[in-house]
Amino acid sequence: MKRILFLFSMVSIMMLVQKTSAAPNPNHIDIGVGIGFFNSSLSSHGEWIEVESGFRVWRPVHIQSYWRPYLLGRWVWTDYGWYWMSNEPFGWITYHYGRWYNDDYYGWVWMPDDVWGPAWVEWRYDNDYIGWAPLPPYATFSVSFGLRYTTHWSAPVHYWNFVRYRHFGNTIHYRDIASVDHTRRLIRTARTGSRYEVNNNRIINRGVDISVIERHGNKRISRVEVREMQKQSGERMIRSKDNRRAERIEIYRPTRDELQNGIERINTRRVDEIIKAGADCVATACPYCLSMFEDGLKTQGAEDKIKAFDLAELILQSIEGSKEG
Repeated sequence: MKRILFLFSMVSIMMLVQKTSAAPNPNHIDIGVGIGFFNSSLSSHGEWIEVESGFRVWRPVHIQSYWRPYLLGRWVWTDYGWYWMSNEPFGWITYHYGRWYNDDYYGWVWMPDDVWGPAWVEWRYDNDYIGWAPLPPYATFSVSFGLRYTTHWSAPVHYWNFVRYRHFGNTIHYRDIASVDHTRRLIRTARTGSRYEVNNNRIINRGVDISVIERHGNKRISRVEVREMQKQSGERMIRSKDNRRAERIEIYRPTRDELQNGIERINTRRVDEIIKAGADCVATACPYCLSMFEDGLKTQGAEDKIKAFDLAELILQSIEGSKEG
């Protein structure tokens, strides 16, 4: 059975639990948006999969079996912190909006949202290597609390891209990535460096401190301007006349109206169904749905009345409760 379809079938038989309490979640990024703009921009580079009525995720096609997000491109230091400049035609959307998840059946799929960032990754580093992994749908961001996870998450080994410092800031190639066995060791021993913040209404990806990278990489890293363009043109790097350095990155960011215009929000519709059912709690085994429910509850002002849980959390609570009894 297709795992992702099974996950969403769990939603159709939602656990309606009465009188359940939990700490309220912070405000977070707007998940579950309509995909009208994304649909037209990404369809030629992949396929949309309807995993639940009215709710779709996207996956790239014509990629290598060992491909993963945030691999083909380079890191650039900007006013937004570490910016991922992709070599892939869909990168200007999928590495600056949304979340990635590696499904057992479909492989890598991307879940849209409407909050732009310079990149959405977590970081690790030691004295020789620096690594990054795409954030999953469980990762939420708020102005007040920064980056948080709605459930326990440890990125699997195949999410990670570790390179030596001398490669960081240059175009990354498959050959630059640490082996799977080496990556496993680095995950256990490397330090965490993830840090997002908001400054002057900008989401900043601080990641690993630039001084650490300069010191271990024995190089100087210049700041590059990110300039927003009104013309729909994706993103592009503008280099100096001698082609020796990057002068600026030109980006296009669609407005919220462009992203949402004329599209029914599936998260709001699902929350309406939960409210009508008279439930105090909804549980799902699907990371996409969990984020969708949490955002819908917040939008409807029902986050204090109805709680959204990862099904694994309730199972764990039940097991621990039976042990204590």
